[in-house]
Amino acid sequence: MRRLSKILAVATLTFGMTASFTPILAEEVSLISLAQDVSLRVVVSQIKYIEDQGKLSNITIQERKAGCLTENSDSDARTLTLSLEGTRFKFSSLPSVTLEDGYVGMASPKVEYLDSSRKVIGITMPQNSTLSKKGKIILSGIGVQGLSSSTGDVYIKVGTLADEEEYSEVLVARVADYGVTLSPAREYSLTSGGSQNITFSVKEIMPDSLASGKTLEFTLDKGYFKADKSGKIEGGSIYLNGENVTAQTNLYGYDENGYIKSFEIQVPRLNNSKINTLTFKNFEVCAGLKDSGKITLSVSGRGIEEETSAVLGEIDSGADIKIQGVSAAVGVKRQTGGSITISEQGRRDLELGYINIDFEGSPYVNFIREPNVEVVSGDLGIKALGWSNTKDNRYVLRVTKKSKQPSTIKISNFTYSVTDTAPDGQYGVDISGSAISPENEDASIHFDRFMTISEVADNTSNSSDIDYTNPNNNPYNNPYDTSNNNGTGIMNGSSTSNNNVGNWMGTHITQFVLNSPTYTVNGVVNQMDAVPFAKDGRTMVPVRYVAVAAGIDDDNITYKNGIITIKGDKTIYLYLNSKVIMVDGKVSTMATEPVVINQRTYVPVAEIAKVLDLKVDWNSATQTATFMK
Repeated sequence: MRRLSKILAVATLTFGMTASFTPILAEEVSLISLAQDVSLRVVVSQIKYIEDQGKLSNITIQERKAGCLTENSDSDARTLTLSLEGTRFKFSSLPSVTLEDGYVGMASPKVEYLDSSRKVIGITMPQNSTLSKKGKIILSGIGVQGLSSSTGDVYIKVGTLADEEEYSEVLVARVADYGVTLSPAREYSLTSGGSQNITFSVKEIMPDSLASGKTLEFTLDKGYFKADKSGKIEGGSIYLNGENVTAQTNLYGYDENGYIKSFEIQVPRLNNSKINTLTFKNFEVCAGLKDSGKITLSVSGRGIEEETSAVLGEIDSGADIKIQGVSAAVGVKRQTGGSITISEQGRRDLELGYINIDFEGSPYVNFIREPNVEVVSGDLGIKALGWSNTKDNRYVLRVTKKSKQPSTIKISNFTYSVTDTAPDGQYGVDISGSAISPENEDASIHFDRFMTISEVADNTSNSSDIDYTNPNNNPYNNPYDTSNNNGTGIMNGSSTSNNNVGNWMGTHITQFVLNSPTYTVNGVVNQMDAVPFAKDGRTMVPVRYVAVAAGIDDDNITYKNGIITIKGDKTIYLYLNSKVIMVDGKVSTMATEPVVINQRTYVPVAEIAKVLDLKVDWNSATQTATFMK
């Protein structure tokens, strides 16, 4: 823990005392005009930072007219006053006085506190009416002490004792919290799917706000930092007070589902007597395909009691994509319909490169023939390359010329056949490619519903326009996020009222804990090579462990061509990236689809448990799912 939470910043100022008060910044000389023709020049020597108590910088006071502080017979007229009245500070020590120039050889002035609270210091010069040379006083070692830890400005009143109403106030110090400011070099403009080199700075508010050797973490709320295949952030240099210290900072990026959205650095050795500035030059920031609006960078770490954020700029939405879906009948060949419209929101939103359109449904759905491809507005150059030879149901376009005015591509009248074994359900489409996302051509925009397959196609409700900005399609949605749960239990309909497993009279009880690598079978702890997580409000568990809960051997689970087969008392077919489930030949849909993460196939455990005739219970307090066979 830091010993003190506040620090007093004593500014290097030159004080100008007039009827109104305006601080004049360092290195300028100010005149002070007081009563009885007293005219002085005052300079504070340098910037100095002290904590709640300490010594101020030297203050030099010089006559503008010889004898103006010494010739008056009235001692009050020869007494300068320094006052902290009205502030949260008091003097903790009197200054030492050095006499120079015209004052050399004179007796030392009298220096004393003029009040019991130590808020006013008096400096009474000896009387001398014969001086011909202007004198100079140097005050050193003036101590101050804060009476509270509040932040704000500190003013000193300077006057003479002869006329207490005639004084000037000058700003001499500022009390502020430890911390940093975060600021971009300018306001940046990015386009969805594009990138921009960003320069930003972290500057201490007070010296010692940052700690050498400790870490700072930077996080983007949208977009991601460009990195190579190993996850190392590419390019960018780090400077400390103008000196390149990149090699000293030990930069490390955090991978979130394939995107580096945050990184941390080790703070290099700092100069704790000054305000330090770390500048991050030319860090490439990429905007996600579905990102738009303001992009914010945050920094946290030691010395930053509260996370500090700054807006880097604005992300303009790139190509707007709309889908008109189709309804397909099982067992019917050469069905036609549907369209995909890609519209630039500004000129040159689409880059030179490829657009890949991947349709779900293989091997039950087979797209044949060429769709209609046309640029319906604008001057974008586009070439249809046709259906891919290397990936099922992928249609490929190539942008051959960037637009000078916003353009729109329409791909329509898809022709497809559906086998008579195709499961009923909804099948989506993914759109990706270097023309849409030049910084990450594998990033895709997913639409859940392009094709609805049923025994008899319903052409009255087969289409819908889907805007890609639907948050459900956001590629950065974290599958481990349970915030959509509203505290109600994520088993989707499973009872949370009876969490007493001891009331169950079964013989095979299996329990999974959300985000835990272990599970229990009849109280015995077992290790998993993957952890359960939440997706769309459902608990997702690797399918092999669901089989354990149902007493099914691994040998009775097979994976082939995106189809998962579970054979026990019932035969179950699941389809990767599809909500369709077939149980003993009967087709229905689930609330969410199986997914593959880190080479492990996850399934919505509550729904699978239901068809396997397992009893299900969810304890929201312990985040535990219990299954009984």
